[in-house]
Amino acid sequence: MRVTMILPALTEATSPLFRPIKYSLFPPLGLATLAGYLDPDDEVTLHDEHVERIDLDALDTPDLLVIQPYITSARRSYEIADVPEGLPRRRPRPAATTPPSAPSPDCRRYADLLERAVEAGLRSPFVGFETVNDANLAERRKDQNIGTDYAAAVRRLHDAGVMVNASFVFGLDQDGPDVFDRTVAWAVEQGIETATFHIMTPYPSTGLWRQLESENRIVHRDWDLYDTDPLPALERTLAAFGGRE
Repeated sequence: MRVTMILPALTEATSPLFRPIKYSLFPPLGLATLAGYLDPDDEVTLHDEHVERIDLDALDTPDLLVIQPYITSARRSYEIADVPEGLPRRRPRPAATTPPSAPSPDCRRYADLLERAVEAGLRSPFVGFETVNDANLAERRKDQNIGTDYAAAVRRLHDAGVMVNASFVFGLDQDGPDVFDRTVAWAVEQGIETATFHIMTPYPSTGLWRQLESENRIVHRDWDLYDTDPLPALERTLAAFGGRE
């Protein structure tokens, strides 16, 4: 069976301001993982549009087309899915999918798992701390993070020789204007090597989306802008940014 797997480029990745070096350090492995479940005799071609954009006119028609869409690659995903003719496939539903969750920083589970991962080549995991505000964790039901000693988790990783690529979310309902300074100060105090800071983004069809939609807090439905950078929700979210301007 001839299988073509495509990861369409995120909208933000088509910008001249896109930083390919960061992407190259943390490439998504979803399609490669799926390819590993195919039979050895299957012929697999994997395209990552963050590396090179596909010429759709030159795209061969495979027996199976697999597309991994994200919110901000929705339009490109549909564009690609419409090209091959005579091909049985299920159209992607990017508006109803969400990126995989970041791992919990709870390093107490599976005591030797970290050491085994380091032996296998682990150098810098993406760790979703989400917020340093416990009230936010409870409100958003981040049960895996509640009660976790973040500082101890960072020390555990550092003691194993592993750098921390931390992820934080701003704009949750329990945040105030001091959330930026508090979060950065905490990250610096822990010696975190790199960090990504996101604006709270309600992905469609999730519980957060339904809540904000019922409260009339959704500003727009332009999926190209659901990349955790612009602000897609209003009202209480804006409190974290110091007002309504």
